[in-house]
Amino acid sequence: MEMVGQPHVIGNSVVVSVHLKVFHPILKEWIVLAGTGAVPIELEKNAKPLEFDKINPKGLHKNIPTAKSFAVSNAAKQLGEIFGSDLNNDELSEIYNVYGL
Repeated sequence: MEMVGQPHVIGNSVVVSVHLKVFHPILKEWIVLAGTGAVPIELEKNAKPLEFDKINPKGLHKNIPTAKSFAVSNAAKQLGEIFGSDLNNDELSEIYNVYGL
């Protein structure tokens, strides 16, 4: 996995793009899947969305890693169900009672 460029701020969100490289066992070649993730910038209480002077400094360190995680997840979803894209699907969890509730 590699990040494409640098993280960007668009509106009031941090946006990260990645390329996920996986080896296709049947084709015997590497394929590249693109993904993008975005996370809203955490602001202080009662701040409006574009008041960047009220960014919560304690929350800022979480934004880029979280956006990167969403980007990798979005890229991996392209692999499909056979590779586990439905592992955290709530409908399947209810059908199979995965959580034991």
